[in-house]
Amino acid sequence: ADQELQVFLRYYFDHGGKRLRPLITYYVTMAVGGDPEQTIPTATILELLHTFSLYHDDIIDRAEKRRGALTAYKKWGEEITLIGGDVFHALIHGYYAKLVQKKRMNADLALTCLGEIVYGAELPTGWASILEIKYARSNELISLEKALWVTENKTAPIFAVGARLGAIIGGADKELVDHMGEFGRNLGIAFQLIDDLLDVLGTSTKEKDVGGDFREKKKTPLLILAAEEDEEFVIQQILENQNITRDTVQEFIKRFPNVINRVKGLAAQYFAKAIKHLEYLPEGKGKQYLFELLEWVQTRSN
Repeated sequence: ADQELQVFLRYYFDHGGKRLRPLITYYVTMAVGGDPEQTIPTATILELLHTFSLYHDDIIDRAEKRRGALTAYKKWGEEITLIGGDVFHALIHGYYAKLVQKKRMNADLALTCLGEIVYGAELPTGWASILEIKYARSNELISLEKALWVTENKTAPIFAVGARLGAIIGGADKELVDHMGEFGRNLGIAFQLIDDLLDVLGTSTKEKDVGGDFREKKKTPLLILAAEEDEEFVIQQILENQNITRDTVQEFIKRFPNVINRVKGLAAQYFAKAIKHLEYLPEGKGKQYLFELLEWVQTRSN
């Protein structure tokens, strides 16, 4: 039985992924002058936290594929995936207790990390996901402000907390910890805006079907801005349309080039803010790696 559970828990991990969140933590510690090896347990926990969320997300989204393979919910069914996800989540928190018991981490630091993760990442992302579902259930359009709030809070908190923890573990002062948090937050918002664009434009690796957000009726900033230009099209062809195809997505791209450019422009603004906060770091390899990481996220949309 243990082996079966391990197969389940490792499933998404074994199918790749970008490992972006743990890299941020690792490089920030390096950049503030700490020992990046010290971040490995926390960086691992952040990647596990992100991976765990996919089990539940795929049930909510009724997604069939993830990282080029069947989703856990398609492979094991809804009930097992739901409970397995809960087990995964519990193990993540328990990991810090184990680290302290095995004297691999100081208890104060473990509590700081756990507090940041629970209140800085899990709470806001959970609430944003609830609101996203609530808004998706209605055919009514929401304000751009509300759409941006969901966009920010469903993704950016884990980036922000990862960067903050990298700075804390590296021994940075409070001011630099806050700058790193803002770097992570702005990078996370830009990342999510690009993700919304890729859901329409597609990715070069074809890792997921286009139009998933339209099918789920998600009120992304992209959709809200399109509705400002042509509300009738958005309501009839997307919100009230039960059969969204590749043609629907292509029609959207043809109709709204300005909107796509506006979202790219918004993402660029958040990238610029993230860069400003990186400037507070001393020169060195860690800072250079963070710039490279930021550039990689940027080029995903080109």
